[in-house]
Amino acid sequence: MTTLNNIVDVSITRETRTIQRASFSIPCFIAEHTIFAERAKEYTSLADILSAGFATTSAVYKAATLYFGQTVAPSKIIVGRRLVPSVTITPTVANTAVYSFKANGTLITFTSDSSATAAEIVTGLKAALTTASIPTTGANGIVATGTTTLILTPSGDASSIANYTANLVAVNAASVEDWVSATIPAVRAVKDQWYMLSIDSHADADVLAVAAYIEGIKATSPKFYVFSSAASDIKTSATTDIFSLVKALSYTHTAYIYSGMATSYAECGLVGRFAPEQAGSNIWEQKTIVGLTVDTLTPDEISYIHGKNGATYENVGSVDVVSGGQCADGGWIDESIFVDWLKSRIQESVWSLLVNTRKIGYTSAGAAAIEGAMRSVMAEGIQVGGLAADPAPVVTVPNVLNLSSAQRATRTLPDVTFTARLAGAIRATTISGTVFA
Repeated sequence: MTTLNNIVDVSITRETRTIQRASFSIPCFIAEHTIFAERAKEYTSLADILSAGFATTSAVYKAATLYFGQTVAPSKIIVGRRLVPSVTITPTVANTAVYSFKANGTLITFTSDSSATAAEIVTGLKAALTTASIPTTGANGIVATGTTTLILTPSGDASSIANYTANLVAVNAASVEDWVSATIPAVRAVKDQWYMLSIDSHADADVLAVAAYIEGIKATSPKFYVFSSAASDIKTSATTDIFSLVKALSYTHTAYIYSGMATSYAECGLVGRFAPEQAGSNIWEQKTIVGLTVDTLTPDEISYIHGKNGATYENVGSVDVVSGGQCADGGWIDESIFVDWLKSRIQESVWSLLVNTRKIGYTSAGAAAIEGAMRSVMAEGIQVGGLAADPAPVVTVPNVLNLSSAQRATRTLPDVTFTARLAGAIRATTISGTVFA
């Protein structure tokens, strides 16, 4: 029987490949811990953070409380791990008590006898480690030492020590791992889809190092760093405080907030409140951060902080709000983020066109296709609120007939340009009026 295929044979190739769009709403928090072996893991709730073994007193838990506590919160956060050199575990001595923790995911447990001592408990836990075949060398090795306290020293970068019972008090030795050359690259090698970065350290040297790193990669892999500080000299005319130091560097991808509670991780509340919203649709101030305590500041103190391009969290008009929303260089946070968004979307749109089209001719029609891909991004930018509709964005492509043979031979279309006006935002106003009888 003759069919249509015999007469009209149709073969369809699907050119519908898409590329992953850069996300601007995923925060990353890096802290010293031994909870998991990977350098980074995703979490979608505060309950997951607790289940993983993070104590309620830990920096990660405090940060996650603010991330996930906002009315519109991030759908997920990435927790990174900075290498801990050793963990010292001190047992609370009790008779016939169970002591346990997890090493590399394996439960290590010991039950004391009726005349318990710290030495007995430590010896029992070390024996349990041996029985569980926990290696002492290699990437996930753990070396156990100590007599009345148990000292666990990872031999590599893939060991985890977590989920202690309440009668074991664990203290991590201070990390000496370099943030720039080791920690952040190791985290990025595992999870790199995040945009907003904060860390558990508020030490000036660490802040400066991380800020410099983020600024250094903004052209090729843009990310944004947010930190907080409770240092008292920030509120003064001092010029050597951390806010002044970062401001002097004029970084475009670092922002900071003053918080009198040194361990509150106010920066995570700031990110949790604003990052989930569409880039370009919001300004990073005049909104409430759930779970963050306001600071009582004098007008002079506020002026000093804002003068250093820092943000504050204060009560204004009986409402707790963020005040100030600038980057270190004085530019607005929302505009810096939107420019990154615009760059990424242009790259993604043009690349999607190239990868899904069998051939874009070096012709006027081909140049027009590139222009069209860019115009679609401009239209989206207007829709989300980052670009102004008036005047309309302008995209210009060269007349390919005016290009030389050598230029066309490169198969690169030069001199594609655009101009667009940022929508900006009104954050204050001045009003004058006249009343009369």
